[in-house]
Amino acid sequence: LTTNIIPHVTSNFIKKDYKGVNYRVNQAMSTILIITVPMSLLLLMLSNEGYYLFYGASNYGSLILKFSAISHTFLGIWTVLSSSLQGMQKFKIIYRNSFIGIITNAALDLPLILLFNKIGISPYIATVVATSIGYSTSIILTLIYLKKTMKFEYQKTIEILKKIILPCICMILPIIVGKQLFTYNVSTLTSFISLAIYGSIGMIIYLFMTYKNNSLQEVLGEDLINNVLKKLHLKK
Repeated sequence: LTTNIIPHVTSNFIKKDYKGVNYRVNQAMSTILIITVPMSLLLLMLSNEGYYLFYGASNYGSLILKFSAISHTFLGIWTVLSSSLQGMQKFKIIYRNSFIGIITNAALDLPLILLFNKIGISPYIATVVATSIGYSTSIILTLIYLKKTMKFEYQKTIEILKKIILPCICMILPIIVGKQLFTYNVSTLTSFISLAIYGSIGMIIYLFMTYKNNSLQEVLGEDLINNVLKKLHLKK
């Protein structure tokens, strides 16, 4: 996605079609959000099973994976924005905002570790929080820059974000209820079965609801969605 956006952004930018650039950036950010947010939430909910299946038992691995899943959504957005800036030849802005984000991350690491330890929260979570804040700082600075210099608007991305909130909630509810009703010892077999069942149920609910509220069609295109449904024999 980030590779494909560069030529489109470059083409629109050279033509001084800033509305076209704005559209491409919003489209890319919306795509990242509609894909990575549910995947991050599923990974957060199923981190124990996911980590055990691939890496085996660990006291801290699944917990770190749980919180790292969320930070990767910020990474996805920042990657899209930095690629867009690259397409516009705004390398100084990339370096500046990346540097500010890294400094913010580094400056917060130790204070947050000490704070989390003092209030009884696992200190390693602080590093993930610091990383997320660092990415968020770079993202916000870039969005402000694009709005000031090229009059960018982000209403489409905001609307998509609003539309996926309810589907995401409905997606994780069966997992929460299922884990309360059915307890089991984590093993390779149970991890695989849990990931398959909960993952499938969650994604079916999410895809159904995002299709019904038209967010999938808005982001990925109605023709693409219809072609997929026809291949799955879900639509004539």
